[in-house]
Amino acid sequence: ESFVHPTAGEVTRRYRDVIHGRVMEALKPYGIRNRGKKTANFYVLRETKGPAILLESLFLDNPRERELLVSGSFRTDLAEAIVSGVQEVLGPPLVSRPRELHTVQVGAFWNRSGAEAYLARAREQGFKDAFIVTRTVPGAYFPLE
Repeated sequence: ESFVHPTAGEVTRRYRDVIHGRVMEALKPYGIRNRGKKTANFYVLRETKGPAILLESLFLDNPRERELLVSGSFRTDLAEAIVSGVQEVLGPPLVSRPRELHTVQVGAFWNRSGAEAYLARAREQGFKDAFIVTRTVPGAYFPLE
């Protein structure tokens, strides 16, 4: 079953129809009953600022449905159906492409005071955009103070 808020607009209802349809197509071979498209005044639907859809695919208290949910292939089929519906209504995901960032490092210091002294020398020599980056290095061994 799928839910939208009773005051949901046309866009939200259209999104729900598409996603619900995709999920039911995927569940058909498993003999899962279509519990329908419903409205409810649920907090998660009422308080969400954009289109909101709540899907309840199966129920853990139903032994047959719980057995399906334990199956990795079933969960994959269900997840792919949901993703397919979301992609149909929202379009394919945006892909982040890596960009190259070129940095120049001149020194590295275990002690902050050494970094600050080197930064001061760099700025004296005209490197106005020089700065200090502090990071934690995993597995770095150094003597206890």
